[in-house]
Amino acid sequence: MSTSSPTYLKLVHSSDGRFSHGRSQIHCANGFDPLRLRSDMPDVWRDFIRATQRDANNAALAYGVTLQTGLNWLDPEKPLVPMGDKVVIAARFWPEQFGRIVLEGAAPLRAVA
Repeated sequence: MSTSSPTYLKLVHSSDGRFSHGRSQIHCANGFDPLRLRSDMPDVWRDFIRATQRDANNAALAYGVTLQTGLNWLDPEKPLVPMGDKVVIAARFWPEQFGRIVLEGAAPLRAVA
């Protein structure tokens, strides 16, 4: 077992809109913080599901997941977020709420200077 310190991804946003990769930290010149987005996303997703679905059963039916997954999405003790296909469903069928809650509600996305 290695005792070395962990390696982190460094993202640097270039003027042409691309990211370059390095080590030691995560940084983006436009203020985007991927680690903060990752930590905020369970709360943001939970708010979105609460606003667009009546309960876990409706969430399960709308997204084609199990009732347990719907329950997990609504449980603040379980920091779960959906896979990409579920996010696309959300953006496609509830675009207004998705924009207001997910895109505007995710603090790291607002940090763009």
